Amino acid sequence: MVGYTAEGLNEAVSAADELGRIWADATRDAEASGRNIAKGLARGIKDSVTDVDNAAGYVANTALSKIKNVAQIASPSKVTTSYGEYI
Repeated sequence: MVGYTAEGLNEAVSAADELGRIWADATRDAEASGRNIAKGLARGIKDSVTDVDNAAGYVANTALSKIKNVAQIASPSKVTTSYGEYI
């Protein structure tokens, strides 16, 4: 039968305490990293709003230009006039 000494038990308790502190530190660090990642993503999205706005405007203008070109629209008044002929 293995005998237990007070010194051996104290060392085991100290090791367990140290593991608990290491785990708590790792948990705290992981939570801080998660917060920093979220803040970074939010900051990046906010900083890119102008880029998104410019891209959306470009897409809209390009689409309108293509529609006018394909539909052979020279001015809105000609289009509305042609519709008015059928009323």
